[in-house]
Amino acid sequence: MIPSAAPAPAPRAEADDMDDVLRLFAAGRYAECQRLCLLLLDRDPARGEVWARVAHIAEREGRWEDALVFFAQAALRLPNPAEIEANMGVIRQRAGDLARAHAHYARAYELGLRHPTLLSNLATMLLHRGEIERPVAMFREALALDERSAHARISLGYALCLQGRSTEGMSRFREALAIDPDLVEAHDNLLFGAQCCDGVAPDTSIEDARRYGALMRRLHPPRPRRVRHPDPDRPLRVGFVSADLRQHAVAYFLEPLVTARDRSAFQYTAYAQVAVPDATTARLREQFDGWRSIVGVSDDDVLAQIERDEIDVLVDLAGHTAYNRLRLFARRAAPVQVAYLGYPGTTGLDTIDFRITDAVADPPGLTDRLFTEALVRMPGGFLCYRPPEHAPAAREKPPCALGRPFTFGSFNNWAKTSPTTLALWRRVLQAAPGARLLLKSVVLRDQASVRAVKRSVVEAGLPADRVHLDPPCPAERDHLAAYLEIDVALDTFPYGGTTTTCEALWMGVPVVTLTGDVHAARVGASLLPQVGLSELVAATATDYIAIAAALASDPARLQELRRALRDRVARSPLTDGPARARDFEQALRSCWQTVVGQHGGAG
Repeated sequence: MIPSAAPAPAPRAEADDMDDVLRLFAAGRYAECQRLCLLLLDRDPARGEVWARVAHIAEREGRWEDALVFFAQAALRLPNPAEIEANMGVIRQRAGDLARAHAHYARAYELGLRHPTLLSNLATMLLHRGEIERPVAMFREALALDERSAHARISLGYALCLQGRSTEGMSRFREALAIDPDLVEAHDNLLFGAQCCDGVAPDTSIEDARRYGALMRRLHPPRPRRVRHPDPDRPLRVGFVSADLRQHAVAYFLEPLVTARDRSAFQYTAYAQVAVPDATTARLREQFDGWRSIVGVSDDDVLAQIERDEIDVLVDLAGHTAYNRLRLFARRAAPVQVAYLGYPGTTGLDTIDFRITDAVADPPGLTDRLFTEALVRMPGGFLCYRPPEHAPAAREKPPCALGRPFTFGSFNNWAKTSPTTLALWRRVLQAAPGARLLLKSVVLRDQASVRAVKRSVVEAGLPADRVHLDPPCPAERDHLAAYLEIDVALDTFPYGGTTTTCEALWMGVPVVTLTGDVHAARVGASLLPQVGLSELVAATATDYIAIAAALASDPARLQELRRALRDRVARSPLTDGPARARDFEQALRSCWQTVVGQHGGAG
């Protein structure tokens, strides 16, 4: 329905003119513009261009549902509603409704619209659906239409990273920043891409992060720090900001800490950027003391809500991943701000005071210089794994003991499969004649993507007849059951697995990992000793190959591991929610006490 307008002097009769509508809109005089539009629609409800302008006003004011209604009315009345369909796609995408966003973008494309933004948005939807070949072609088409488009370069770079071509992707991100140095999205992608790329020096990454931090300080100046009630030992109110409080790795590792917390000493509130909640969201929501949906909520309103909630410690769980709200942290939303879990590098923000990790993932003196945050190390390990409730039973025997070819495997995101990783796997197959390599990834959903991955595998020198590619499994139980076809899992480098490593171990599959000099390359080294598998942590590439080959030649040992590993994981510190929750709380308390000791109640 048409929104009601506030009483106002009647516009001039001769104002029945779209020029006046556009002039008022361009000047940001939305209330006047809307009143004029309503008058024009009163006279002629068939004017699609006026409906479209009312929709644009609603969109600018953050009234997305109204905007969709008005755009739909415009689409019914315009001879070619291609741009209207594209606009509706943007709103659906912002709201996280990716299926309907894709439908709108596809309709606009079918109607003949060839705008760089539409091509980029449609290609992005195809990426979300698991394609990687067609999106790259569309992003290139968008750049052909507008060679100065920074956004198209970012999107192309992201698609290239998903293909495992991180070095090319990083070049596109830097090109985007050369066009627009203030484009925050380009900085986010550059910093995240560096985690996967084996050609980026750690010192380069920290400098890139500091540039991002300086930009955010300029765009979103921080408020003074104000510590309320600076008692170092009082109960604390802790907030968590995340878009991943859903079926996602972040939720898997956060849930045990939330569920087992000391409720007398810690009150937890979620600030959920979750556009499409699911069963995991519902389960988590029951565990938090407070739950605030911040989808579509302005930074100012979220900051005000955090103030009302009197949050003492605010935890970012996203870093530079999708849908992050680092702007809130840049503006100093809480007196103590902490990074944890969802991102393996530094945020670059000097307003995030601490980062929670452990002494294996970040050994003192090795990685401190790579973070703008002070590192707070949990004893034993910074991760707590929640084993899936409906996982199939682990088999007593590995596949090689059942008469099948010995099978190495990796179910990691293909973006982590760097040239270094492929070179390692080539040498492993050379050292284990007759073994095969099973790869399963979300990018293997369509034949074009499968062909692209096969090309990468062959170009890296791996024998095509010994590498098998499997599509992703929609159901979690089926995904976990696929581990039953693997004898030994091979970790990626320099960005190692986390969830995939824990899943493999739970399904009875040992994992071989290679350590490096950055956090992303040391998570496996943090996880494996917790379940008694320190000997599978390689210090060098030569060790990695030797460990994998030795496992391939020792079926008796593999069978012993297969039989005992799930029970070993279940009894390990890695899954001890209450103990790990106490460690996490102590880390939060330490952060709070440090700031209280330094600042007291003053900013």
